[in-house]
Amino acid sequence: MSGAIWWPMVYDLPLDAKQNFARLKREAQNKRAMYYIEKVDAPHVFPMAGPPMFLRDDLFDFNGLGKNGESIFTDQKQFLAHMKELAPQYDGQLFIPGTVVTVDGGAVTSEQTLYSEAEIAHIFDEKWDYLEEQRLSRQQEIRDEEASRAEIIPPAEMLEAIKNWWEPLLKKSRTIRLGVGGCVRFRIGELDMVVDFPRAKVREYAGEECIYWYTIPADLVSTNIVDHEIDWSNSIFLSMQFSVGRSGKFNEFLTTFLKCLSVDRIEYVENWYQEQTDQTEDTEIGDWVVQRRCPHLRADLTRTGTVDDDGILTCSMHDWKWDLKTGRCLSTAGHAIRSSKIDDVTDPVLQEAS
Repeated sequence: MSGAIWWPMVYDLPLDAKQNFARLKREAQNKRAMYYIEKVDAPHVFPMAGPPMFLRDDLFDFNGLGKNGESIFTDQKQFLAHMKELAPQYDGQLFIPGTVVTVDGGAVTSEQTLYSEAEIAHIFDEKWDYLEEQRLSRQQEIRDEEASRAEIIPPAEMLEAIKNWWEPLLKKSRTIRLGVGGCVRFRIGELDMVVDFPRAKVREYAGEECIYWYTIPADLVSTNIVDHEIDWSNSIFLSMQFSVGRSGKFNEFLTTFLKCLSVDRIEYVENWYQEQTDQTEDTEIGDWVVQRRCPHLRADLTRTGTVDDDGILTCSMHDWKWDLKTGRCLSTAGHAIRSSKIDDVTDPVLQEAS
């Protein structure tokens, strides 16, 4: 029920926009968790997706809901309170390191073996004091991690290394290139480069219009190059040690490319995207006929989809939305859905029959 994502905290947005987007993201996370609970009518609930703990000075304020309410990281006690308010019939129990749960037939009991009640209260109810104690006591871990990073590669060498690594992958990524559909700028220390997805080229930035722009520390990128790290989402982005801006909506194809920087992964995901285009089965949801499989990750929309009075379809798996009147995805670029109003389908048939 707590996100593992960098949106909207690292984006180039005004604070009030970050606060609003963070609130919407937290609501979507809670909604999805409640959907799973209610779907199986769970008699006992143990939330265990808790928040990260940022101890770097430049990220410290992003802990929890954020010092200014601009973060998305709900903790276990906050979710349990949310669930109790919405659905008190479910037995919610705190589940953290040291919790031992015993299931014996229909009886479920739990005990805590690592922390006292006072320590647990300090962690959750005096969160910022607890985090400050952790930050002060663990600075050496941060220094050790920074010292383990590779030496910064000079800009020209870094550009050549990324070019030689990424261009062959881009040439294999036709679906991804079309899905990104533009140039993406990377400012990495002294290097200012652009990835031209339509042309499958990596080059120095020359003022091109870009749909995304990243700023990433040069030592992190140098380490990824030396280690040939093929998943930049987990190795850099989840650390939130970068900043980003974009023109338009979130582009899943770009994020997918940066998770799949190897031939094996690119070929796999390209084949996967091709398979998603074969979505021939339709179903009825409310007054609409839509393709049964969600264009995002193929969830069964007969189970996860709802349509409001304005013809907006929401898939509860990830809270993505579509305007069924046009088929356009409202959450990201691409991923259109096949849809039509039931009257539009049946009326011609009825007229012909009469």
